[in-house]
Amino acid sequence: PEPGQYCFESPQAAHYEKGQHFLSHEDGFPLRLARHNGFQRHATLLVYLNDVAQGGCSGFDHLAEVAVQPRQGSALLFFPATSDGRPDPRTLHAGQDAHDTKWVVQQWIVRGFMEPSTSAAA
Repeated sequence: PEPGQYCFESPQAAHYEKGQHFLSHEDGFPLRLARHNGFQRHATLLVYLNDVAQGGCSGFDHLAEVAVQPRQGSALLFFPATSDGRPDPRTLHAGQDAHDTKWVVQQWIVRGFMEPSTSAAA
């Protein structure tokens, strides 16, 4: 996308079987990679396609109170980068061990990379 322009990455479906998980990660790219790619992920939408009775939560490492249990048709929206394109480390998250099958679709909204303003860092 052009600098400042929003668009979507291709959606991805993920399937987890009992005991599977996704390790802690950030969806926002480090500035160097965002610069190289020409875009930054500004929003993540997770849509849960089935109920998971136990386990399988989407949990945030630095936001201890935030853990979303998958329920069919529910969604989790969060913002992995600040408005100026810097990755937000508070959004470090993981998919916890599933005790049942889990299906989720991931959609990222990206913005053409714009160099962060130096005044925003102050």
